[in-house]
Amino acid sequence: MPVNMKRMIAKELFSLIEEKGLDKLNVQMLATQCGISRQAFYYHFKDIGDVIDWSCQEVLTDLGKKAERCSDPAKKLQLYLDMARSHRHLMNRFCESIHYRAFEHLICHYTSLFLEQTLEGRWPGHLDDKDRQEQFLDFYGPALFLHTLKVSQQPHFDTKKDAQNLAHLFLKLN
Repeated sequence: MPVNMKRMIAKELFSLIEEKGLDKLNVQMLATQCGISRQAFYYHFKDIGDVIDWSCQEVLTDLGKKAERCSDPAKKLQLYLDMARSHRHLMNRFCESIHYRAFEHLICHYTSLFLEQTLEGRWPGHLDDKDRQEQFLDFYGPALFLHTLKVSQQPHFDTKKDAQNLAHLFLKLN
């Protein structure tokens, strides 16, 4: 039951964020929307930021499961881009928030983790040690996130072609 309750709380939070924006929300509003007490909320999460972090982990886990079925890094990147496009309205709301920096930090972290999973076993030769891989992820994780923010807003965008270009870029860097 707790995971289902967590999912319900997260779903209602994101509905409220899309409707009202993040800055106008508090735990009491979310608990009321969920039909639970504040104590029930705090049993599952420490605050609204914790709900967002948990949700990002859930999305990354789901994305990772889908990506495991793909051997092609371009297809994995396309899954990421498609996911971002499907959540673009929510991402816009986060970007409008006074909490944008925290959101940016969180999403860059999860984007770097996804990129690491995508390139696992396929690192270009010059990225043969962990220190270089970490530097690569520190640079390209945030870059991929910002690129995704930009392209997810375009009304007509070919995620397949962009994913192929990104995969080529990431795997051919010298």
